[in-house]
Amino acid sequence: MNRPPSIDGTAKRLCLVALACLALGGCAQIQIVTPANGSFVAPTGSVTAQVAIQGQTCDTSFHATLDGVTVTSMFSPQPPASSTPQATFPALVPGDHLLTVSVQAGPRCLTVSATSTFYRVGPSSIYVTDGETSQLRDDRIVQMADMNGTGWTSFGSPGTGQNQFSFPRGVFVYSPTKIYIADQSNNRIVMIDDMTGAGWTAFGSQGYGVGQFWNPLGIFLDSAARIYITDSGTGRIVRMDDMTGKNWIQFGTVGGGTGQFRDPAGIFVDSSGKIYVADSTNSRIVRINDMTGAGWTSFGSKGAGINQFNVPNMLFVDPSGRIYITDSNNCRVVRINDMSGSGWTSVGTCGSGSLQFNGQTAFVGGVFVDTAGRIYVADAGNARLVRMNDMSGSGWITLGTFGSGTGQFVYLNNVFVKPPSEIIVGRNSMSRSVAHDEQP
Repeated sequence: MNRPPSIDGTAKRLCLVALACLALGGCAQIQIVTPANGSFVAPTGSVTAQVAIQGQTCDTSFHATLDGVTVTSMFSPQPPASSTPQATFPALVPGDHLLTVSVQAGPRCLTVSATSTFYRVGPSSIYVTDGETSQLRDDRIVQMADMNGTGWTSFGSPGTGQNQFSFPRGVFVYSPTKIYIADQSNNRIVMIDDMTGAGWTAFGSQGYGVGQFWNPLGIFLDSAARIYITDSGTGRIVRMDDMTGKNWIQFGTVGGGTGQFRDPAGIFVDSSGKIYVADSTNSRIVRINDMTGAGWTSFGSKGAGINQFNVPNMLFVDPSGRIYITDSNNCRVVRINDMSGSGWTSVGTCGSGSLQFNGQTAFVGGVFVDTAGRIYVADAGNARLVRMNDMSGSGWITLGTFGSGTGQFVYLNNVFVKPPSEIIVGRNSMSRSVAHDEQP
């Protein structure tokens, strides 16, 4: 015997709500129109909140809090004078924020409410690692707002102690501001909370064992905040859960075969967990599925032509899966569609002019692609940071000269741009965009 379809729990609740509203003589609905739940809010200017109220409301019943602090008085005009109260919040810090609004409705003045969790994106920041040459040592991290060098801030000095670096290489910035650095010649990795150096934490010592590094170059954090390092001198990549070295796992030995690396440098982990490595002295790039080395795939051979590299230093994978590589000794940036090498295109020749990089006296360093598709390159040999709009080289712009002052670099190793190209973990499982790290 066939039975009529049952009413699910949601439908029942809706029916009960409707009946209650009728019994009370009318209900109200309240909605936060902007900022929408789970949204990202622009990095500059004020944040405007707009609420929409429908139905019968009680007098002076509106209430609002932002991050637990009452902000009712900031909304105007308030109900019952208006059904669309608005407020402006002028100085919200970057990060998650929780807005809650409520209003009382009907003859019994029952409370209805709405919430919105949104992320305030911080001002754009470019981070670079600046190393040393035989003539001069900077050994510092630099942060700036744009390619004009606005807001130039540096941290670090040469040395082996706290707040000091010796040839810092890879850099990765994890939301909201924690900065991770591969401190190559000190054979350690470092984490700081911000550009003041607060929260300085170092891990590692020189060696070949667990908890030890020999010339770490690249550093990357995945969406679970696990830390990946290319340990150049030992021909391996390392992953650990945090800065204590918890759950240390390593893969690779020195060599040119499957499961082997020679001077691995750049590292990138995509959204599916696949690991890409610039295997520099083997003049190839490698992709593995996980830290077991499963799915080993390599691409490239030594040379200067198509499908060839000469010391590939860095790589970056964009959201479309296209792979960008700094091909250092060929003084160029290469982009391929995938690990088959399809869609090969390159930009750059050796020199110091427009559309040129210096890979002869120093590495062509890190590469980073921002959410607008613009390509940043650490042109170490020319002591400058380069940005171009695309792989045609259009919009070419540079920043930097040789030196230790503002707007100057000694040995520009790597570049990281945020936000919105950063890892963002929201309270309501907001979408994430993963940035990259990398170093030559």
